[in-house]
Amino acid sequence: MPRFRYASRPVEQVAGEPFADAEEAWLWSHQCLADRGAGARIEPRTGGLGKVCSPLDVLIAARRLALVGGLARDQFGVLMRFGARLLPPDPPDPRDPAEAPAAATWQAALARLDETLRIKGIVA
Repeated sequence: MPRFRYASRPVEQVAGEPFADAEEAWLWSHQCLADRGAGARIEPRTGGLGKVCSPLDVLIAARRLALVGGLARDQFGVLMRFGARLLPPDPPDPRDPAEAPAAATWQAALARLDETLRIKGIVA
């Protein structure tokens, strides 16, 4: 009787839908991790066409970018803070001047992260 070998398929062969932009990927990854923390099981490609990565792939890409100096400390902090909220910062609001620097930092950080995620094929 022959022995069968089972191996996972490489990521390049897995069909999936890339994200539209880095913001969508970032908030999706934080939502998945929040769901996992609440007890949900995250399984790839359930309910149709899945995503091209795992939630941790997006977070690891941002962390590596921060470690090599591609993201400043305040940029990484803003990404983590608003990712945990699962909401991007509002556009600058004249009634809340404290939110304006965070919104500008958020956009700058996502622009840097977008380049990395495009190279990896996570963002289209």
